[in-house]
Amino acid sequence: GGEHPTYNNLTVQGDFSIRGIDINRGYVYINGHPAETVTFDDAFTFYFKGGNYSGINVTFDEVEGLEVISSLSDTTANPVNNTVSMSLQVTSRDAIKGRIYFTVSTTEGVVVSSSYIYLDMRFRTSK
Repeated sequence: GGEHPTYNNLTVQGDFSIRGIDINRGYVYINGHPAETVTFDDAFTFYFKGGNYSGINVTFDEVEGLEVISSLSDTTANPVNNTVSMSLQVTSRDAIKGRIYFTVSTTEGVVVSSSYIYLDMRFRTSK
């Protein structure tokens, strides 16, 4: 019989992906001050294309003193239910300003996202 192509892994041909994820926005801006926990409901929505996905998980780049807890509306997606939204809880021990990127992983493969959260957590004291 010849080999049948398998689509278990993320297959990318040029910019065309048979399996892929669209993310509804490039970034969210999170403003606060250190030691405060900022909650951002439905910060990002993921649109999963091209099949069934399981074990959906998001990890954020590690930053010393920063805790990002993400909660997903679902850990599976399929052509009928293809959207998953992510809410965030962000706590920073220290002042921090800048971009924190995240990676979306599924049982079927890993996608390094170009979306990010932009944190502006600074001590704002009036003297």
